[in-house]
Amino acid sequence: MIKKQVIRSQKRDNQGDKGRLGRQKGDKMGEGSKKGSVPVNGFWRREGKRVPVTSKEIAALAGVSRGTVDRVLNNRPGVKPETRERVEKIARELGYVPNRAGRALSSSRRTFTIGLALNCVGIRFYDEVLRGIADCRAAYADFNLRLADFRLQGYTLADQLDALDALQAQQADGVLVTPLNDPEVARRIDRLVENGTPVVTLNNDIGGARRMLYVGCNYFESGRTAAGLMGLFTGGHGRAGLVLGSGRMLGQRQRREGFCSELSLRYPEMELAGVAEGEDDDVRTYRQTLGLLERCGRLDALYFAAAGAYGGVQALRERCGERMPVVIASDAVEETCRLIREGAVQATICQEPYRQGYEAFKHILEYLLSGRLPAQDKLYMQNEIKIVQNMG
Repeated sequence: MIKKQVIRSQKRDNQGDKGRLGRQKGDKMGEGSKKGSVPVNGFWRREGKRVPVTSKEIAALAGVSRGTVDRVLNNRPGVKPETRERVEKIARELGYVPNRAGRALSSSRRTFTIGLALNCVGIRFYDEVLRGIADCRAAYADFNLRLADFRLQGYTLADQLDALDALQAQQADGVLVTPLNDPEVARRIDRLVENGTPVVTLNNDIGGARRMLYVGCNYFESGRTAAGLMGLFTGGHGRAGLVLGSGRMLGQRQRREGFCSELSLRYPEMELAGVAEGEDDDVRTYRQTLGLLERCGRLDALYFAAAGAYGGVQALRERCGERMPVVIASDAVEETCRLIREGAVQATICQEPYRQGYEAFKHILEYLLSGRLPAQDKLYMQNEIKIVQNMG
């Protein structure tokens, strides 16, 4: 049946050498549009009027039925993954805009459950992320919203899998997750998507999963920025150390790659003497920093690529005394800002945590309320450098 639809669509396209997105008057699809025209922001220009792209046109281009398009655009199950991806791609390229008025009316009558599975307990950075989520929820107070909130501590795979399984059992309408970069987590995300639940990855992304959108830091560029700052402060010479959060998070791997690539490219005389993982925890970072100093001896610079800089600096103060290395940190939590003012940290690289929370929650809601997919599948935050002179 699908093959016949595709053949019929191709035959119509070939008649009169008409473009696939620009048919002459008389065709059912694109009627009145000029040859070669394309929709702009979800609308055709026909005889001087703006005419919206329809689900029928998407179905013709995708070679599927209107019912299949309806299931995809309304995020309902029963569609093969490859078909769903094809329909979503076409809808995104055309800028498809659903009937928002009708959908909003029906949406206002139901309760939406938004699931959170965030590895945030004990990490001050997430205070601003959660504030952004709360403010976005308040901005949509006209709709009935319920949170299914799973806040996790540490990076234990079993805990995250349990949280995602619980959200699926609760039939959450949308999910925000800071995923561990693990195939089992990817499978859980895919299962949610297959059952009609959109998933947005927040602050950390994952490879190989069909999430709708990633909202967060461009970690590779953040790592490059840290290497650039380190090179400027040290003159591009000396021995450097790197303390990550957890290697189980894709963002931390990307930060390391960006940091190392920039050192190699621009500061070849800066040696990376050692790497440790502090698990975003002050106590563990303190211990890991002490161990790094014992293994590597003197360090001229140290990059804390995650939370825990306060604990790491205490270790440096104990072992280095007045001969402190250059320190580059991540994020502008209260303790890090105080260390910058004291001169123990030279700079920190921020990633807009409030906006991360707000935008992630907003995109989930906008999709549920209007059916419109994000324009892209990654929304990167700006890497902002903070030094003592612009702390405010």
